[in-house]
Amino acid sequence: TLIPKPLLNSLSAQEVQRQEVIFELAVTERLYVKDLSIIMMQCITPLKTNKILSTEETASLFANLESLYQGNKEFLTDLKKRVRESDPTIVSEIGDIILSHDKTFRLYSVYC
Repeated sequence: TLIPKPLLNSLSAQEVQRQEVIFELAVTERLYVKDLSIIMMQCITPLKTNKILSTEETASLFANLESLYQGNKEFLTDLKKRVRESDPTIVSEIGDIILSHDKTFRLYSVYC
């Protein structure tokens, strides 16, 4: 955790766990967006640019990955902004951010 020791000692065990979960979500989301970016730049873009696959083949192979990438990038931006705005290092809430990105998370239903 990035919470200073004196502040950490003043928090309840439940709040410490909550902050750890928020931090883990932010770190995991950053890595996931990075992975999606690699797929976009190394696979999808070259396949489209070089017309190696048709639009239908690309859609069949990668489904809605471009939309997922864009949506998760925006979700990450909002998470990072909330963490930066937190005073001093306690993130008060993120539920509103999750709810505001409901459409992005619904895109995953294709994979269920």
